[in-house]
Amino acid sequence: MEETRVALKTERLMLLAPTQKELAAAARDPAALPQRLRMEIQSGNDREFYKNKKTIYRAKSLLMETVGGDWPFCTAWQIARDGFLVGEAGFKGPPDESGELEIGYGLRKNQRGMGYMTEAVTALCRYAFADNRVSSVVAVTKWGNRASHRVLLRCGFRRDGFCGFHFLWRLTRR
Repeated sequence: MEETRVALKTERLMLLAPTQKELAAAARDPAALPQRLRMEIQSGNDREFYKNKKTIYRAKSLLMETVGGDWPFCTAWQIARDGFLVGEAGFKGPPDESGELEIGYGLRKNQRGMGYMTEAVTALCRYAFADNRVSSVVAVTKWGNRASHRVLLRCGFRRDGFCGFHFLWRLTRR
């Protein structure tokens, strides 16, 4: 199956969905993914941002091999502003039988506090709800991660419970 890269544009951001081949290559060298997508990386310490990316990209790449046309629900969407990588986000697989998707995200440390993730999560949720199979998008955050709580609240999510030291969040199709 040959995939065509999917892109979403917001007021300030471009979100690019790497294909399975691009993500498989990134599993070997995560820091090379932005260059493959023609994004630049501003200076800064990215050790935290790229921590565990090899494992994550490999797992996502393997999942993408099995889901056919649903691959954009499995990839690590790269988020850029003016051609510079600011973070990434994505779903953790295609919608389940009940129509639920889980979203996750992260920003480079020097890009936090500028509203980028609120904008990106909003765009990804719109993308998800364009698929009639999707009835809700859920997220899990550590209870002390107030920045993520604010992102989800601004995007219309509501707290839906907790498990241990994590809050569960849900955005339901309107």
